[in-house]
Amino acid sequence: MKRDEKRIKSSQESDQLTRRKFIKGAATAGAAVAAGLPGCVGPGGGTRPRAAMVMPRKDKLRLAYIGTGGMGGSHVENTQDLGIVCPCYCDVDSNRWAKATKLHPKAAKYQDYREMFDKEHKNFDA
Repeated sequence: MKRDEKRIKSSQESDQLTRRKFIKGAATAGAAVAAGLPGCVGPGGGTRPRAAMVMPRKDKLRLAYIGTGGMGGSHVENTQDLGIVCPCYCDVDSNRWAKATKLHPKAAKYQDYREMFDKEHKNFDA
C-alpha cells in the first residue's frame, strides 16, 4: 500500500502547475508564435504564415526589470543583444543593481516596484 500511495502522491505532485512549468510553457508558446509554426495563432487571431506575423517595429521594445540580481541579472544581460531599451528597473537590494547599471546607465533605479509602476508606467512596454 505504501508504494501505491507514494506513486499516487508523486503523480499528483507532477501534475501541479509550478512557476517553473508555467514559465517554460509560456516561453515555448511564445517562441512557437514568434517562429510562425503552422497552427499557431498570430497577431489579431487566426493562423498566419511567418511573413505576416513578423512585422518591423519602428520603436525599440522598452522593458522594465524587477529583480536585477540572480536570474533577473541574467535576463538583463541576455536581452542586451536584442536591442531592447531599459528605461527603469527595480530591485529591493541596491547592491544587486551592478549589471543593470553597467548595461543601462541612464535607466531610473527603484527599490519598490509599486513606485516604479506609478512613476514610469508610460515609459515601458513590458
